[in-house]
Amino acid sequence: MKKAFAISIAAFCLAFLVGCASTYYQVVTNEGKAFVTHEEPEFNQTTQSYEFTDVKGTKWFIKREEIKSMEMKVKGKD
Repeated sequence: MKKAFAISIAAFCLAFLVGCASTYYQVVTNEGKAFVTHEEPEFNQTTQSYEFTDVKGTKWFIKREEIKSMEMKVKGKD
């Protein structure tokens, strides 16, 4: 019983710490459109574009030359 309690407390603390230090990425295009994603955008060498899924669940493919900026931000420090 004590072991299960200790494991559940450890899991809670880990989840709490991960939630506090959450990062996200903000991708801004040359046209001024801004996208927010929880994953780091992946660069595809073949298509010369970045691929990511925004926070609404939409998958995006944006050409490298169409991106003005891409920044990693820490939740609560922006």
